Amino acid sequence: NVLYPIHTEYFYLSRIGVVYLLQLCARIFGDGDNAFRAIIVGSFAIYIAASLVVARRYSGVSLRAALIAMLMTPGIVSLGFFFNDKIVSDAFAILGLAVLPDLRVPWTLKSAAKAVAVGVLFGLAILARTDGFLILPVAFSLMLLETRNVRAIFMTLLCVSAGLCLAISIPSVLSGVNILQIYQIGRFFQQVHDDMPRGHVSMAMLVIIFLGLPNLMLLFIGGRI
Repeated sequence: NVLYPIHTEYFYLSRIGVVYLLQLCARIFGDGDNAFRAIIVGSFAIYIAASLVVARRYSGVSLRAALIAMLMTPGIVSLGFFFNDKIVSDAFAILGLAVLPDLRVPWTLKSAAKAVAVGVLFGLAILARTDGFLILPVAFSLMLLETRNVRAIFMTLLCVSAGLCLAISIPSVLSGVNILQIYQIGRFFQQVHDDMPRGHVSMAMLVIIFLGLPNLMLLFIGGRI
């Protein structure tokens, strides 16, 4: 809508990582349509594979059981079947969780390098979609579940922060905008649309739609066991 140019600025800046990735892939595949399809399919594959690793590491569930559970979840399977910037952000975020160094073993230079890589992946998740920052408290919670070693957690957070700062500085170098400006356009866009009428779907209904009825029953059975 040419009367609302803020849409262009909002989607460009709040998904700037996807824009960069799309431009890169378009050079490889020759056009934007095939590039976006490749990005979505690739992101979905990374999301599934990284999720298997995370499930195995933090819950001990077998890879086969984790894969079956994900393929039975409508909200997960549907992610790979339409153009969706969210799956790109999720792929980077979950891959970061999968790469997190093991905090139960002595800290090494390899651990530091992995932690920096995790920070870069989290930063790319944020650039792909600004609400990707929600992966940060998840990662911190998993660290606490894995160990109570304050030094190991501190060193990991320090290295992750370095990688994160490196990644989120990319738009400043390539496009002249910083992460604060990106969040500012998001806040302004939200204020512009606060008074617009929207359909209402309850959180309970969203959970049912995402998990699916078979999974809800299995969760209940598993909880009882």
